[in-house]
Amino acid sequence: MLSNVSPVVSLLIVAFLIVVAILWFLLPFAVFGIKDQLKKMQKQQEGMQERIAELERHLARTAEMTEHLEKIATLTKFIAMQYKLRAEKRASDG
Repeated sequence: MLSNVSPVVSLLIVAFLIVVAILWFLLPFAVFGIKDQLKKMQKQQEGMQERIAELERHLARTAEMTEHLEKIATLTKFIAMQYKLRAEKRASDG
C-alpha cells in the first residue's frame, strides 16, 4: 500500500511524524512551565481579591461616615435656625 505513495508524500508523512514526536516530547516541559505561571497568577488574584475586600470595607465605613455627617449637617442647620428665631424674637421683643 505504501509502495504506491510518492516519495514526496512519504517524506511529508515522516516529517510530520517527527514534528509530532518532538512536540510530544516537549509537552510535559510546557505543562510544568505553565503550572508555575498559573500559581503566580493565582497568588496575584488572591492579593487583588484581598485589596478589593479592603476597599469594600473602606467604602462601607465611608458611607457610614457620610450618613453621620449628613445627620450632623441637618442638626447644625436646625440649631442655626433656632438661634436665628431666638435672635429675631429678641429683636422684636426688645
